[in-house]
Amino acid sequence: MRGILSGFFTGLFGVEAEAVENKCIAKGDVFCEFTIREKTSFKD
Repeated sequence: MRGILSGFFTGLFGVEAEAVENKCIAKGDVFCEFTIREKTSFKD
């Protein structure tokens, strides 16, 4: 899902985007939650 979201937002805004999964149903959370941001050349 992260790949789909990052590709969608990259195409939509024309800048390379990345998706970070903050919450996940498979890991016991109530819902999945993603943060979408512009991709940087280094990891935070």
